[in-house]
Amino acid sequence: MANITENISDTELISQCVSGSADAFRFIYEKFSRRVYALALRLCGNQDAADDLTQEVFIKTWEGLSSFKGESALYSWIHKICINCFLMKLRADKNYEKKIAGSSENPLMLAYNNDDISLDLEKALQKLPPQAKLVFILFEIEGYGHKEISKMLNIEEGTSKAHLHKARKILREELAK
Repeated sequence: MANITENISDTELISQCVSGSADAFRFIYEKFSRRVYALALRLCGNQDAADDLTQEVFIKTWEGLSSFKGESALYSWIHKICINCFLMKLRADKNYEKKIAGSSENPLMLAYNNDDISLDLEKALQKLPPQAKLVFILFEIEGYGHKEISKMLNIEEGTSKAHLHKARKILREELAK
């Protein structure tokens, strides 16, 4: 990756990718893959599913780079691809939530082995109902507003607020144990 440096703009990276530069895309992957994987792991709660989701996100990113308009930062766009891929999996496979929840290991907890509060929070997050968990992650962790969440999930803004309220209540109860 001789011509690619940390201070190259997103616009230039995309331009190089669209022109066929595998090095430019490798740079994008290396720059954002850890953050995408962390989000995928929070959403899925399962390493295998997070690996698959991360791979799918970067395939969709590669396929869609020519349509990137630059209206947001490149990572914001990739982040939305990750959330949309996860939502599509949920919609397409009614058993997907059961599959990802069925793992006996919880890699989220392994990542926080020295931080009991984070460990407890990750355990509690896995006990939330799917919609409440998703709204909580999008609102509290990823920083989206209820209006954005309602558009992403195709629900009413009030429903998003209700899911967040329910998630917070369950989390308080779980963390008090």
